[in-house]
Amino acid sequence: MAIPVWPLDVPLLDGFQRQPKDPFTRTDMDDGMARTRRRFRVFPITIPVNFLVMAGQYDEYYDFCVNTLNGYADWFMVTVDGPGGIMQKRCRWLGAPTEDRIGGGHWKVSGQLETLSNF
Repeated sequence: MAIPVWPLDVPLLDGFQRQPKDPFTRTDMDDGMARTRRRFRVFPITIPVNFLVMAGQYDEYYDFCVNTLNGYADWFMVTVDGPGGIMQKRCRWLGAPTEDRIGGGHWKVSGQLETLSNF
């Protein structure tokens, strides 16, 4: 089964920030310097997202997340700008985002995406 792709006419990112998990661990020794080693090669990266959509875009976003992503749970492909430039990344929601209705039929959606360092 193919990984769903984020609807193109629904904006996703308002700015960009990455929060990688620390892939290293440090062990203090009885004598001498502490030992630092890599815990894992592939590590999760959290990306906070905020976007503003109109009513029609919100309906498309909501249908995609609830029906296509099985209630925000499944992985999907989305275009993000980060190290290496603009590229498709496999992401998933870290829980359901906050959805606030603001004036004029607009919605503000705020949440966190998770991607992996090698995808």
